[in-house]
Amino acid sequence: YFKRGQGSHEDSMGNKGTLHAGDCQWMTAASGIEHNEGTGHPGGELHGFQMWINLPRAHKMDPPAYNDIKSASIPTSEVSPGVTAKVIAGECGPLKAAVQPIIPIQYIDFMCTAGASFKHEMPAEMTTCVIHVYEGEGTFGPEQKVIKEGQAGLMSVSGTSVQFTAGSAGVGFLLLAGKPIKEPICWHGPFVMNTQEEIRQCMRDYQNGTFIKHKAVARVI
Repeated sequence: YFKRGQGSHEDSMGNKGTLHAGDCQWMTAASGIEHNEGTGHPGGELHGFQMWINLPRAHKMDPPAYNDIKSASIPTSEVSPGVTAKVIAGECGPLKAAVQPIIPIQYIDFMCTAGASFKHEMPAEMTTCVIHVYEGEGTFGPEQKVIKEGQAGLMSVSGTSVQFTAGSAGVGFLLLAGKPIKEPICWHGPFVMNTQEEIRQCMRDYQNGTFIKHKAVARVI
């Protein structure tokens, strides 16, 4: 997800595209894909975010897929005075994202003017919630915990909502929430599986040239 700047991406199967400020690429790596996102930067400021979401065991070998989502296609609206929400995944009030992942999550960019406040309602199943402040500062949750630019906070979700208020200079932050899948996680390099043996199999597949099992499907939204 790019806030500022632009960059290109491509993969080993010929899919490619360019993201500009406000655009997002949603990639499902699944059974495997070789991906390059380090090209096409014209210089100047580049500010963006990359978030990884663990797939459940039952979907780890699904075919990979791309969604290049243009900024104009990402639902964005003022949900309360001084509070603008850009919904990359999931929902915020009447706003519903173009991409709905296999596991329910919320990935929302909140942009708030000074002193603006909002209570964001969330499904009860989304008990994991992270706040990442990329600009300004604000207070969050019933304890009114201050989170500043460059900081992240693991929230204790109060019921089914998260309350926040922007500081004197406003606040910009990502709300990242999801339903825990409650499966073992085993990670090594770019591979995320459930067991050490599955990780070893990924490495064997990569070394012997059988890692790529499916052709990724690219879609521009």
